[in-house]
Amino acid sequence: MKNYLKYGFLLFCFFPFMAYSQYPVPALPADTSQFGKKISRTLSLLGTSTASNRKKVKILVYGQSISEQDWWNQVKSWLQSTYPYADLEMINRAIGGYSSQMLWRTCEMDVTSFYPDLVIFHVYGNHYFYETLMRLIRGRTAAEILVQTDHITGSENNVSLTDMSNWSNHMCFEVIPGYAAIYGMEVIDTRTQWKKYLTDNGLNSSQLTTDGTHLNDQGNFVQAQLTERHLVYKAKFPADPDTLCRIYEVGKDVMINGGKITLPFRGNKVEIIPSQQKAVKLYVKIDGKKPHEFPTCYNITRPCLSGSFWNGGFSAKPSITPPVAQNWTLEFTSKTGFKVTGSITGLDGTGDATARFVSNSGQVVIQPQDWWTPLSWEPGTPWKFSTGSKVNWVSYGMFVDSLDCSTLTVTPGYENPVNLVQGLPNGNHTLELTSSTGEFPVKYIKIYKPYVNLTITTSKDTIRMPAAGGSTSVTVNTNTFWQSWCYASWFSCNKVDNYSASDDLRLFDEMTITVTVNANTIGSQRTSTLLLSGIGAMKSIVVVQEGTASSYTLLKDSELSGKTYGDPPFDLTNDAIGKTVIYSSSNPAIASITGNRVTIKGAGTVNITAQIQGDASSAVTKPLVIAKKNLTVSTSSVWRTVGSPNPPFVLVYSGFVNGDDESVLDVKPVATCQANESSAPGTYSIIISGGSDNNYSFTYINTAKLTVAGLALAEEDVSVTLFPNPVRHQFTLSGVALPVTVEIYDAGGKLMKTDLSTDGTFGVEELPAGSYIVKINTGKGWLIRKIVVE
Repeated sequence: MKNYLKYGFLLFCFFPFMAYSQYPVPALPADTSQFGKKISRTLSLLGTSTASNRKKVKILVYGQSISEQDWWNQVKSWLQSTYPYADLEMINRAIGGYSSQMLWRTCEMDVTSFYPDLVIFHVYGNHYFYETLMRLIRGRTAAEILVQTDHITGSENNVSLTDMSNWSNHMCFEVIPGYAAIYGMEVIDTRTQWKKYLTDNGLNSSQLTTDGTHLNDQGNFVQAQLTERHLVYKAKFPADPDTLCRIYEVGKDVMINGGKITLPFRGNKVEIIPSQQKAVKLYVKIDGKKPHEFPTCYNITRPCLSGSFWNGGFSAKPSITPPVAQNWTLEFTSKTGFKVTGSITGLDGTGDATARFVSNSGQVVIQPQDWWTPLSWEPGTPWKFSTGSKVNWVSYGMFVDSLDCSTLTVTPGYENPVNLVQGLPNGNHTLELTSSTGEFPVKYIKIYKPYVNLTITTSKDTIRMPAAGGSTSVTVNTNTFWQSWCYASWFSCNKVDNYSASDDLRLFDEMTITVTVNANTIGSQRTSTLLLSGIGAMKSIVVVQEGTASSYTLLKDSELSGKTYGDPPFDLTNDAIGKTVIYSSSNPAIASITGNRVTIKGAGTVNITAQIQGDASSAVTKPLVIAKKNLTVSTSSVWRTVGSPNPPFVLVYSGFVNGDDESVLDVKPVATCQANESSAPGTYSIIISGGSDNNYSFTYINTAKLTVAGLALAEEDVSVTLFPNPVRHQFTLSGVALPVTVEIYDAGGKLMKTDLSTDGTFGVEELPAGSYIVKINTGKGWLIRKIVVE
C-alpha cells in the first residue's frame, strides 16, 4: 500500500488537477486492484529504479490518429515525474489513417526495430488484422502491451454498451478481451469509463472531440488519466512473471573459459550491459554463425516521401531472399510505373503500382494494397506520385558481428545497454562471445524472449516428383505472415503469400498450397528449394525431381568434393556434348566462376548451378563444400632465471595460403604459461589456444617448455672458465668434466643451440652477432655464463 500511495494515488488526485484544473478528473473504477498486473515487468523497471541504478525503460505508443494525439505527451510527462530515476525512452510511431489492415504491414519496421518494453496501443479496423498485430508485437519482441479500447465518438451519444450489434462494443467487450487472454495483454476499459465520465459530468460525446472522433483538449486529458491509472507500480505483482528477460551476471551466472563466453539461451534478442570502456574487441556468433547470416535480423526504414506516409509511400513486405544492408531508391518512370535500385545490388527491376512487384533479387516486395494512398481500395483519393518522384529507404542489420568496447558509452548509474543481435527466430540458440584479449568488460548479458513463438510448419519437408512432372499439395500452418519464393524456374507455387486482399481481409493460419513441377527435359535429377519466408520464421521445402535414362550430367560430385581453402582453381566438366552450359555460384565471395573455372575465395558452403543455355528447366544445383585450411601453430622452448619475467612466446605459423599471414585471422591464438616471476625453478608447459577464423582451422603444437633456472651453482663455481669472450668462431670450457653438454639461448630466452663436446670446444659461427646465455651441465647442476658473439 505504501508504494501505491507513493507512486499513484496522490499523483492521480493532485497532479492532473493542478495542471488541468478546468477539467473534472474521471472517477476511479470500483476495483483497481488488478491494474498493472499484465504489464508488471515494465512497471517494476520504472518503480525500482534508483539514483544509482537507473534502469532503461522503452515505451512505444502505436496505432493510428487517436494514438498520435497529445494525451501521450501528458502520460510521458507524468511518467517522468512519477519515476524520476528511470532511464525512460518513450516515443510515438503511430500513423494516422492506418487502420489494422494497413498497420500490420508497418509493424515490423516500427515496433520490432525499436524493441520496446511496453507498447501502448489503440487501432480501429478489421479484427483479423488486429490479432495479427498482437501476434507480431508479442512474437517479435518481449514487449508487454497496454491496449486502449475505443472511446465514445460524437455519433454514439446514446449508444448502449450492451448492444453488441455496435461494432465498437463488439470489439471492445468481446473481441479485444478474448485476444487479451490469448496474448497476455492488459486492457484499459476506455469505453466504459468514457461513458461514465460523460454521464457524471452531464456532457455529450461530441464535447470531448473536435470532429466527432478526434480528441479535443478535455478528451486528451481524460485519455491520459485513464491510461496513467494502469501505469502505477505495485510491488505485489511479480517483476517478470512471463520471464520475458533473463539477466546473466558475467563471472557468476556465466563463466569465461579460454577467452570465450558460451551461453545457451532461448529467445530472439541479446543485449549486454558494459562495465567499462576498454580497448577490447568482442566477436559475436549465434549457433556458430555471425549475426549477419540471419535474414530475420534485418529491417528497413519507412519508405515514404518527406518522412510521412501521408505524402506518399508504401509498406514493403519483408525480403524473400537473404537481404543486404544498403540504401534503396524507387523512382517513378510514369504515373504508376517505377524502377527499384539498391546502392549495392544496383538496378533490381521495374514494376507497376497496380500489380505485385518482386525485385530481381527478391529483396523488395510490394503489393498494390501496400501503397499509400492505395489505388485499388481508396477510390477518389488523389494518387501521390508523378514521374520522377523518388521514395528512399534503408535496409539495415539489427546486430553487430563485432563490438569495439573502446567506443562504448558507460555513464555511472545507468545501464547503458548495447544490442548485440535482435530479430532471431524465437527459439533455442547458443551465444559465443570471443574477446580479442581474453578480457570481457561486461557486467551482464540480457536475453529477451517474446511471449509468442512465430512458426511455419508444413505437411511435407521434401517434395519428390517423377521426371514427367506434375502437381502436389502441401498444407502450411503458421501464426505469422509468409511469402513464397521458388529458387528454380522449373517448378512453381500457386500461392505467393498467406494474405487475402479480398474476402475476409486476413492472414490465413492454415492454407493448402499447390506445387507444380514441369517435365524434366534435360534428364538428370534436379533439386531446388521452395522457401516460405516469414516475419520471425522461415521454412524450406526441398523439391527433388527424378531424371531419365538419357540424362546429362551437368555437375559431377567428384569435381565438387574434397575442396579446401587454398586449393588451386579447378574446371567443371559435363557430358552435354554440343550444348553450352552456364555455371554460376550462389556466393562469389566463397567461390567465383568464370566460364567453367572455379576459383576458391574462402571456406564455407555455396550452391553451384549448371544450366544448358536457353533451357531454364535444365538447371541443376549442387553444394560445394570448401573446408577450412589447417594452420599448424607452434612456439620454441625458452629459458629464464628465477625472478625474471617470462620472455615473449613467439608463435610460428605453418600453412597460410593465398598470400595470407596472421593479420587476416579473425581471432589470433595466444601462448600462455602458468609460470610467473615468483615461480620456483623447474620446467613449465607453454600452451597455445584461442584462435578462430572463417577460412582456417588450427592445430596447436604444445610441446614447448619454459625452463626456470636457479642461480646458486653458477655464482659459487668459479673454477669453470670460458674463453675467448667475446668469441668469433668457437669457445673453450675448462674446469669441467668431459664430455660436457651446453645449451645456448639468445637474449630473449629462445633456445638457439644444444651441443655435446668431448674436448670442451664449441662452435658458434652460425649464430648472429649479439649477447647469449650459455647453460653448462656440470654433472652437479647447471652453470650459467654470458658470452658475446662478434
